Amino acid sequence: MRNLFLVLVLSFAVAGCKGDPSKPEYWEKAIGGAKSKKDKLRKLDDLRQLKALDKSFLPMLHKRMAEEKAPDAKSKIALILGELKDPSSIDALTDAIDYTAAEGDSKAMNKEIAVALGNIGDARAAGTLLKCLNLKDNYTIIAAVDGLGSMKAKEAVEPLIKFARDENTEPFLSKKAIQALGEIGDPKAADALVDMMFKERRGVSFYVESSYALYQIGDSVSPLLLPVLEGSDKERFKWAEKNGILAPALTAKAAQVLGDLHEPKAE
Repeated sequence: MRNLFLVLVLSFAVAGCKGDPSKPEYWEKAIGGAKSKKDKLRKLDDLRQLKALDKSFLPMLHKRMAEEKAPDAKSKIALILGELKDPSSIDALTDAIDYTAAEGDSKAMNKEIAVALGNIGDARAAGTLLKCLNLKDNYTIIAAVDGLGSMKAKEAVEPLIKFARDENTEPFLSKKAIQALGEIGDPKAADALVDMMFKERRGVSFYVESSYALYQIGDSVSPLLLPVLEGSDKERFKWAEKNGILAPALTAKAAQVLGDLHEPKAE
């Protein structure tokens, strides 16, 4: 009887290991045949660690992304797709976003999808990331902002300026928007960044992020800063007074950025 039991155990073990683990078909069966959500998530983690994981797995992963119902399983797949960084995954990721997400798992899924799209870095993902800026989850918004910055999406400049300036926006999110504007490097953001360099909100200064973003944009910001240094930008000084900002702070900070830019006219 004991020998028969051992034979049965070994038979089940062999049956469970059928197929080649280096092939997508093996994992399609393994993930699809998982007995529980916990088991499925474990198998997705195992797949992510697979040395043989490459772009040949993408069709299977795209299919699973479309068929999966559990947001946490979709999160795992999005993580894998983001690491494979193939533009063919953009549609599968975009279609999986839940724009009505109200629960933690769905919000976490949206965040992982936004991160994956940013990692892929293809310009075709910019439209989806822009839509993510309207979601009610700051973690997803931050991932979308980071992605738009890294892909230098010029169409994101105006929405990011809004995030930077908005008094009701969390200061950390405004900082991320400012950093993304610096990465994009569009001179259209310069005026807003000059203001944010002097601005404080809830005791938080945006000088470090704004000054570096201006430096990233480059010489084209000098015409905005030179009048501040000279004291001739009456509108900017009037705005500063209205916002409780001391005039010497404008002069000193403008001088610092102009120095970083090696602007000869500032001498």
